[in-house]
Amino acid sequence: MGSSAKSELQLSRQGRLLTITLDNPPANKLTDDLLDVLEAALDASDKDCDLIIFTGKGRSFSHGFDLDILRSWTDIRVCRQKLEHANRVFNRIFELEKPTVAAINGPCFGGGLELALACHFRVCTEKARLGLPEVSRGLLPGLGGIHRLVRIIGNAKALEMITLGDMISADEALKLNLVSRIYPRNDFVSHVQSFARTLLMVEPSLMSEVLRLVKNAPERTDEENIQAAIEGFVKFSGGAKR
Repeated sequence: MGSSAKSELQLSRQGRLLTITLDNPPANKLTDDLLDVLEAALDASDKDCDLIIFTGKGRSFSHGFDLDILRSWTDIRVCRQKLEHANRVFNRIFELEKPTVAAINGPCFGGGLELALACHFRVCTEKARLGLPEVSRGLLPGLGGIHRLVRIIGNAKALEMITLGDMISADEALKLNLVSRIYPRNDFVSHVQSFARTLLMVEPSLMSEVLRLVKNAPERTDEENIQAAIEGFVKFSGGAKR
């Protein structure tokens, strides 16, 4: 793994908090090397932190994968392997049982939005714009963006965003529940860190249980959700020890 690959991703630890910064200016585009480093960072984070923030260097979160790289995957087998690897990395983020926050500090397009969609929480600056413009470029969102967007904002609006290639504003993203908070750009980092510290006030095993319950809720029946919540309550109330 070369130094150029490492320079595309910066890691910063503050106690139990890990910040992973995409650092591939000016648009923080995703590359194969960046995903390799990200995968290694996720491996190392298992024991070192209780919360991960993903953000971008400068005034951009990420414009997604470099189109030149995508178009270089002319061999179908190679293309499939590359996409499967990228999806494994994003799924690792989605499956984490510690909170993940996408701190969207600017434009967040394509694979950049798909990365953000893999996180538990998304917050952004008032100037952020978000979208999946792949269809307008003759491509499809291939990193989990379609089904994750549908789960968050619903079929109709997701279909509209994807087919029209809409680049929505921060205000629109908030209305759609695509992001949960909008912070001013000037104090964005401090607001994100305050948001993260509030999440860290929750005991880690309890946070993991909440994340599991919320994640699994859409796939379960009402009765299954009720039973899972009862078991969780008993576990954390000490009832299991009585």
